[in-house]
Amino acid sequence: LQAHGVEPNLVRIPRVYNQTGLCSENILVMEYLEGTSLARVVQDEQARLARAMGFQSSNELQSHLTKQLKTIGGAQQQQEQQEPESGALQEGNDGSSSNNQQTANRPKRRRDWWTNPTVQTALQKTAPVWTRLFRAYAGIRDRLESGLSRNNHNNNEETSSRAPRVNLARALKTLVHVHGLQMLLDGTYNADPHGGNVLVMPDGRLGLLDYGMIGRFSERDRYYAVETILALADGKVEETAQIYTEGGYKANVLNDRIHDPNILHRFATFHFDRIDLTPVRWASTGESQDVLELLASGVVEPSVPKWVEDGRRLGALMMGPHIQSGRVAFSLARSWKGIARRAQAEFRKNPDWNQTGVLN
Repeated sequence: LQAHGVEPNLVRIPRVYNQTGLCSENILVMEYLEGTSLARVVQDEQARLARAMGFQSSNELQSHLTKQLKTIGGAQQQQEQQEPESGALQEGNDGSSSNNQQTANRPKRRRDWWTNPTVQTALQKTAPVWTRLFRAYAGIRDRLESGLSRNNHNNNEETSSRAPRVNLARALKTLVHVHGLQMLLDGTYNADPHGGNVLVMPDGRLGLLDYGMIGRFSERDRYYAVETILALADGKVEETAQIYTEGGYKANVLNDRIHDPNILHRFATFHFDRIDLTPVRWASTGESQDVLELLASGVVEPSVPKWVEDGRRLGALMMGPHIQSGRVAFSLARSWKGIARRAQAEFRKNPDWNQTGVLN
């Protein structure tokens, strides 16, 4: 990070104090950094949003949104129980039997989509409880930041317990930038930068704590991550799907391998860009399908290469605080595009690079 000019200018990593004589195999003495955890800052942002929306606290707002999303799920289940199974023969108006071919090609829906482990994993990692309903609320945050809403600061939450007001947008931009440098340019990065491991210091810099979990990419892994970011940032659906396929990612639905570029692109979007819950269109049939319904229809991943597994974990940790603070328009791929371009240029200078774009 010092070589990239961001430490100590934008971020600080605490130094080890070996000179204390206290460091041993079991004890590590490090510099103390003053600041407020990013998790606490985001929680304060949620509290401001909650008050502006008429809720008593951020917990009450989260509870409300969770119930709303579960209500959506319950309505979906009830509708499915009243509908015939996908692909089933249906009686036409003239009494004859008809079969909608596009519906027949569509994966059958499971009625337990809300409790499906695949869906639960996606919800836990990316927090779309906030995403689906914050689209309608994100404007409130903009009004708050522009100073149009400056009241209700003492509504039923202790003022003294709230984090100091900081520039959260700046902090998140720094967080994303620094980890893009680490993963895409260096291939070595902090694999666990959750909100409790990031401090917002009084001068606006970030304190990055706990490098006990380090991610490392091989050059080939880094190449695929870089190319995926660029393809997503430029909206190249076919190219994104091709990179995922060549990079070793495999996904099945109802035991059938997914080759559809639109579906693979949407999965890559979840992993390395943003939470897009709009319906996805199957290129093979032209039919649109609800994303959560697709995930619940039996999607399994028989092969997840390291660069996808580790990359999507870091991606989720970058997207999470944006989603939780109502910044639903955030795009990780666009934020990392400039860094990925630099990495791509370095790859092309590599003497082991061949014309097919793959490292020898």
